[in-house]
Amino acid sequence: MFGWVRSGWIFGLGLIALVVFTTTPFVAMQVLAQVKGKVSYLILGGTVEPLMITKPDDPMAGGIITEIMQLIFENSDYQIVPKIMPWKRMVEELRTGNDWITYGFLVGNEPDIPLEFSQTPIMAFNHVAITLKTDHFKIDDVADIENRVAILVENFHYPGLDPHLANPLVGEGGGSIKAVRAFTPKGTLRMLRHKRGDVVFGFHARMLYSLIDSGLKLEDLRFQDASNIIPSQPLYLTLSPQQPTEVKRLINRSLERMASDGTLERILLKYSGPADLVE
Repeated sequence: MFGWVRSGWIFGLGLIALVVFTTTPFVAMQVLAQVKGKVSYLILGGTVEPLMITKPDDPMAGGIITEIMQLIFENSDYQIVPKIMPWKRMVEELRTGNDWITYGFLVGNEPDIPLEFSQTPIMAFNHVAITLKTDHFKIDDVADIENRVAILVENFHYPGLDPHLANPLVGEGGGSIKAVRAFTPKGTLRMLRHKRGDVVFGFHARMLYSLIDSGLKLEDLRFQDASNIIPSQPLYLTLSPQQPTEVKRLINRSLERMASDGTLERILLKYSGPADLVE
């Protein structure tokens, strides 16, 4: 998980054993031959929905990245091993692991973490500015939110917006936009509902997903394109450079095919809401 996410940022063997002891040697050898290896799918718990959606009994319950991963590996010889972890543990896994896959951006990465990117981006990572419909102000660029209060997520960076904040995460602020922060995207919407700020900035699909249990409805809100403030970035699968060449080839060929046949777009649309939602 890279760039925008943080600033300071299991069961195959049991199945094989069961087969070995409960079936004929021939069948057991067939099963063993079908699984060449595993890939560790790293999931940052609690803040990345709907890119990765987890449930207590299902770490791969859904999400844009999870659905793509399932399609890539569903007919392959590799088994996905989902691993949900907090940020500090994930950073250590990224530094020392050799079979991991997650997602990220081309810029803003930790310099001591070796990584490779998929050749084909998954999607454009677009931010929106969300206000209450009862607050009538148009947002075209950063000048439209000067002397207002932006509601952001704790420890998230917002490229393009950060230099204009009076109180950024790092360094002294020189801007006129005050930031208040919540621990989760859903928390930012709750703060907006209680008018603790004027505008929420967030990834389009994530903010739609975060409406659940936020106390707000779609009709209460105005969604405006924020790409003039926070530039859109392409999002990629990110993987350990030590992944086998066969895995890298599988990922790149699969994503190229899914991009050309419209599969990537169809998955994204499932999480994007009405086509005319964003002004």
